[in-house]
Amino acid sequence: MIGQIFFPMVTSRAAGTGLGLSIVQDIISHHHGMIDVSSTKEQEDKQTRFTLYLPFTQPITET
Repeated sequence: MIGQIFFPMVTSRAAGTGLGLSIVQDIISHHHGMIDVSSTKEQEDKQTRFTLYLPFTQPITET
């Protein structure tokens, strides 16, 4: 599932819409950043970690 986690309508919850992470990724992308996910499958200590990368300065865009 981790390969599809940022696609719209992808969810593992019965009552989920699957829009949350897709919206988050879109917002971060508009700020020229990126989001990464990693997950461990150890039975005693399952962890999923989201890491956000945002630039300190925004690129100059000509209008």
